[in-house]
This record gives sequence, C-alpha cells and structure tokens, in this order.
Amino acid sequence: MRTSFGVWVLSLILIPLLCIGCEFDESNITSAAQTNALEQVGTIKIQETDERFVGQFESAHVTLDPFRMYIADREIHRVAVVDRSGAIVRLIGEQGQGPGELQDPQRAVRAGDSIIVEDTNTQFSVFTADGEFKRRDRLPEGVWRGGMWSLTAADSGLYVAIQDVDLRAQGLKATPDQAVMAELDSQFDPVRTFGTYPNLYQESEYVWRYTTLDVNEGLAAVGYYLVPDVQIYDVTQPKPSLVETVELAHPVFTEPDEPLPMDMPRSELQEYAIDLSFVWQTFLLSDSTVVQVFNNRTEAFYENQAESERHHYAILGRIGSQEQKALKLPGRVFARDEMGRLYVELNPTPDNRKIGIYDVQWP
Repeated sequence: MRTSFGVWVLSLILIPLLCIGCEFDESNITSAAQTNALEQVGTIKIQETDERFVGQFESAHVTLDPFRMYIADREIHRVAVVDRSGAIVRLIGEQGQGPGELQDPQRAVRAGDSIIVEDTNTQFSVFTADGEFKRRDRLPEGVWRGGMWSLTAADSGLYVAIQDVDLRAQGLKATPDQAVMAELDSQFDPVRTFGTYPNLYQESEYVWRYTTLDVNEGLAAVGYYLVPDVQIYDVTQPKPSLVETVELAHPVFTEPDEPLPMDMPRSELQEYAIDLSFVWQTFLLSDSTVVQVFNNRTEAFYENQAESERHHYAILGRIGSQEQKALKLPGRVFARDEMGRLYVELNPTPDNRKIGIYDVQWP
C-alpha cells in the first residue's frame, strides 16, 4: 500500500509563523536594480482572460526553442503553458482525483516528449506535449518527497528531493546515511539515492526539513530550508559524491539557534521561528555559479498572504571560490532556463502579472 506520509511532512513546512517586528540591516545588500550582476534582458506579461488565467504558483519550468513556461497552478489545480509573448497557449488538467486530474500540483517539467506534474501524495501525472493524459504513478512505498518543487529534468535524468525514512518512527534528527535526493526511472522508482543532510539537521531536530534541488551539466546543487550553504554533488559517478559545500552568507539570512522538534507546541514553535530565513529555490548555472534564493516574511504576511509582505533575496556564489554577492530581489524567482537566465516576479497582481528575465553577469 502506498503512503501519503509526505503530505504530513510537508504540512509542517507550511505551519504559519509569526515574524513580529522583523527588521533587517540591508546596508550591505545590493538590489537587483542597482547592480550589473543581474541584467534584465526581457519581460513576460502573462495575458490572462476570463477563460485562461493563473491562480497561485511558486515554481515554473522554462524550455527554449520554442519558448514555453510550465506553471503548476496550486489554486486552480492545473498547469498553464505560457509562450514568450505571455499568452497562455494550453491548460492541462483540472481539479480532482481521477485520470488527468490534479489535487495540488507543485511543479510541472518538460522531460523529452512528456510533461510531468509533481502532485500531492507523492504522485506524478504524465501528459503528452499536447496535454493528453498518459498515466499516473507514485514514489514507491517507504519513499516520500523531501521538497515541494524539487522535481528536476536534466540531460542526465529525472531527479527529486526525497525522505527515505519514516520520520514519525525515527524522529527528525537526520543520520549520515539518510539520502536527500533520488534519480528516478521512467516508472518513478529510484535508481540511485544519494546526498547527506548538513550538520544542522544531524545535530538536532528541526521540523522544517525541506530540500531544494537543481541539476546542470553533471552536477547537482542542493539547498536546505534553514541553511544558506549549497552542497554540490557529481551525478556522473555511479554513486554521486559530495564535491564541495559552497559556504554562503547574507546580512539578512538568519539561521535557528535552537532546535525546533516535532513535538514543540505550536505557540513555542512560532516564537522560536521569529526572524528565521527560508531557502526557497537553489539554482546552478553552467559557469559554476550557484544562486541561493531565500525570503523573510513580516507578521502581516501570515495575516493576509500578501506577496508584498514577503521579501526576497539571493546569494550568488561560485564552486571552488569564496567570492559571493548578497542581493535583494524584486520578487520570487520561479525558474532558470538552459542559458542560465533567471525568471523573477516583478508584479504578482492577477491580470497584470509580470516576470522579468535576468541574465547573471557575475562575477
């Protein structure tokens, strides 16, 4: 029997926090508009109509030639496919639990001739490029998702963040032998599992165990919800090995100084979580640049969920170098394309959504 334990784990990630009086020193941070490190090279204004529109999403997948942006819409329970002009050229799926229906789509990626949608309950729905439903499958029993939008389609294969132990039985404290990601075959069975949680998670329990992942040119960049550093793994090896941990810092990135165990009362959890930063996306560019994206939230964000109350930042770093740059971003980073350009939200307002395309010109 397949289990839905992954839903329970990820629900802990999204427990509302109170960030009372959050104030951060931004004197050593460069905004995207004031630096040559990010050069805006284009804008996409999503053209929404009464029939074709977008609800809520946190991640996208971009392919080129032809340009397509695949948006997993968690509010409308479908995938919107957007072209370079911003037109929604296709809608895939609808709400439900039947064939071709989606419950809580987290991410959609183009892999060869298929569109794969990462859904709730460790499910994956596969569609043709034209949006025709092909099949649905799950991760095998005993394996759960370790991130909400970590599904990555690379030339070397399909990868996803995982949990390979029952946290209810073993607890949240990680052990060195716990894998954090998997390469999947065409049936979504892991053919390789690898990776090791950073020391923070091995020394104490933290209820927020969420992993971000990007794979590019034979390397996997892995980030963790509460840690600014990025792990680099060589996935060309039969047993992918840790190449390097790129140690990163940012003036407004705050790590926890107390354990946050599963059994901590919610009121105490909220108190300890004040002022924490949360890694949201991790990207690896072809020139060995890593991009660690995180956000800080105000108290008002948890009251009204307004995107203006969530502040977005990034750290640029390089494999094999200590050089790095702290940035403040205009909005969420949804994706990178194969040319290493980042897709950053400029306006989240429905009917006026704008996404900026940025070329990373650093160092």
